[in-house]
Amino acid sequence: MSSFAAIPRYRHWQFSLRENRLLLSGLMLEAVLIVLIVYTPWGNRLFATAPPPASIWLVVVPFAPALGVLEEGRKQLLRRWAGTTSS
Repeated sequence: MSSFAAIPRYRHWQFSLRENRLLLSGLMLEAVLIVLIVYTPWGNRLFATAPPPASIWLVVVPFAPALGVLEEGRKQLLRRWAGTTSS
């Protein structure tokens, strides 16, 4: 598994999306597909979805940075527990 979360020694800002064009392309493709499926009539019919109300974004958006902060805290605990430090 080659996920940033699976590498407890490194912080997420130590990796650059500009250096990994394949990763950046995959993230962009995923975002486009999600928007097409959720916000277009044919995507709604094909996958039986419906666009969420705009107000839901006020609840959902704060969770992304919160998860990032929690993940960095978990990595810090692992670094301390393992006795390694990485700047």
